[in-house]
Amino acid sequence: MTTLENIFNLIKETKFNDSQYEKEVKLTKSSIYNWKKNKAKPSYQDIKKIAIYHSITTDYLLGLSDDPQQKNTNNEVNYLTNSEKQLLDAFKQLDSITQNNLVEQAEFYVSKIDKKKNYTNLV
Repeated sequence: MTTLENIFNLIKETKFNDSQYEKEVKLTKSSIYNWKKNKAKPSYQDIKKIAIYHSITTDYLLGLSDDPQQKNTNNEVNYLTNSEKQLLDAFKQLDSITQNNLVEQAEFYVSKIDKKKNYTNLV
């Protein structure tokens, strides 16, 4: 199947109309209309957003794999735990300044944990 056929099949599965799907996946308005009319093709960012939304690989969307959940050959994990998904969803709802502050705080806490582990190993 082609990339567009894969995308259109996924849209049908969601039961959203085109406008609802664009909002849900955070695509630009009229993206799907333009794809259907061959006025545009999905950008890399569009493909990435769709893959993330459906928890599938971009290879599957691009027609390079028949397995939507295929693992990378270098054994990287292509999924997130439920806790990680919840954290990421909450993080995406924050403005960029708050996101940056949160990242700094997380890095601070991780560094404290690492220092504590190193100190414990020395004792």
